Amino acid sequence: MTRRAVLGFSLFGLVVFALALLTRLPASIVTNFLHESTASTTASALRLTMPQGTLWRGSAQVSVMQTDFGRLAWQVSPTSLVTLSPQLDWALQDSGLSGKVKSEGDTLNADLSGSLDLAQLAPILSRYAIAAEGRISFKDLRIAQSGNMIRLSGQVDWTGGNVDLGIGDWQARQALPALRAEAAEAAEAIDASRLRVTLLDEATNTRLPAGEIELMEDGWVKLGVTGHLAKYFNESFSDARDPSEIVLSVEERLL
Repeated sequence: MTRRAVLGFSLFGLVVFALALLTRLPASIVTNFLHESTASTTASALRLTMPQGTLWRGSAQVSVMQTDFGRLAWQVSPTSLVTLSPQLDWALQDSGLSGKVKSEGDTLNADLSGSLDLAQLAPILSRYAIAAEGRISFKDLRIAQSGNMIRLSGQVDWTGGNVDLGIGDWQARQALPALRAEAAEAAEAIDASRLRVTLLDEATNTRLPAGEIELMEDGWVKLGVTGHLAKYFNESFSDARDPSEIVLSVEERLL
């Protein structure tokens, strides 16, 4: 066997060995990386523990703000690595939520679909003096982040139900109609980071403006409520004021 042939077989063997090692990289790499890279950011509210499987196809126990959401399974798309647009598909095994995270140039896209019972969010909502019934559904919701710019698309629906709210000394409990949040279609960055909320008026079978949800920097969220929604809490406003206008605005840091 010539020296060139020996060198060729050696290089081939090294490539096969390297590929074998890559396919067996443990899932703990994902959990360790997440912990180290988010330790000082708002994303530190997300925790993955007890990893199983490999980097490319694995699972881990997921918690958000110390609330357990069960087992998260993921799979990395091999073709996405070839096209230099890494994509990770994921699903919560104990609920109907699934989605994907994909990097495209300097933009990170996170897609979410499925539904979730609000009972699973009760420990998180209680931190903000909120309790709610019903189920929320996500339809092709996408959060795209490029630098400090956040853009939203898609739709979120809530079935409606009893809601308990507490803001300072003000307490209220009320049954609310079904609500829908849709991304605002606008070119401006500030509008593209908003979800416009509507409620279903059963008397006229039409959708009325109920408020806005705006994603802000550093984990802050701004909530705006219109007169149409405020009336359900027996909050009276001047008859001269357009009930479609925002009458109450609250900013809260969620993460």
